[in-house]
Amino acid sequence: MTEPMQPGPRAESQLVLGPPSEAAVFLVLTIDPRAEPVARDLLADVAGLQRAVGFRGVPGGELSCVVGVGSATWDRLFGGPRPAELHPFRELIGERHHAVSTPGDLLFHIRASRMDPCFELAAQVMDRLACSVTVTDEDAAEPLVMRPSGADSRPLGQTRGESPPRLR
Repeated sequence: MTEPMQPGPRAESQLVLGPPSEAAVFLVLTIDPRAEPVARDLLADVAGLQRAVGFRGVPGGELSCVVGVGSATWDRLFGGPRPAELHPFRELIGERHHAVSTPGDLLFHIRASRMDPCFELAAQVMDRLACSVTVTDEDAAEPLVMRPSGADSRPLGQTRGESPPRLR
């Protein structure tokens, strides 16, 4: 097992609540065994990647990335004291929205006014994680790539009757 990361500088806050966006990508990832250092390095640099992609993007693109870390994953990555309210995510069903509980370690919610910066940031995240994660999805048994918000139930790039696209 790898050594947990020691507490460092305070993390930058993330824009969790905000107006709906025109485009979004959700990545649910499981960290492969012994790949915690790669995931920690990426998490420390997500804000920088977001700024770099957003800087090159369309003005007013409002690119944001919120990262969720699973309860059990927190202990593997960081050790030390946990956030007081951190617990395994439970499915939430509301009148208008449904939040499923997925079997992943990391959730990336990337959104912007256009899809291209979302895809670019997602691609950079996946390039940095290389062969250190497995992409998962709650809607199917096979790993899936990315799906824009508001899309139908098929993964992005999949048409009726086709198999899901592969990331690797």
